[in-house]
Amino acid sequence: MITSTALKAGPAGSPGTPVASMSLDEARGVLWLRNNPRPLGELWDEGYLNRGRLAWAAQKAYDPRLKVAAEVLLQRLAQDVGATAPPAAAPPQPEPLPAIEAGITLAQARCGMAVRGVQRPAHGRAGRYAAIGP
Repeated sequence: MITSTALKAGPAGSPGTPVASMSLDEARGVLWLRNNPRPLGELWDEGYLNRGRLAWAAQKAYDPRLKVAAEVLLQRLAQDVGATAPPAAAPPQPEPLPAIEAGITLAQARCGMAVRGVQRPAHGRAGRYAAIGP
């Protein structure tokens, strides 16, 4: 069981008296802030909480239970990072697409030459009154 370091708060929130340690399960059950009053464990599992938000809560949250719970979760995360995990597998590489025979070079395709069998003039556009070929 993981316990946090005791933060200074009294039974009625008065500073100076230690608070009992909290287990990991208790910490996961503590509710987050009013804007999203759901258990910390649920919010962590969904990806809403991250290390930055937990660190903020451990330092600046008004609710002393939330401060302790955030500290417990941060300590657990530090232990998980310290544990050796198996190396992640490399992502699968996509197979290359088959080549398509277009009948023109890449340079011709990039500058728009030889479209539909019609040779365009070297200066680019044929002009406003040029015949449009098939």
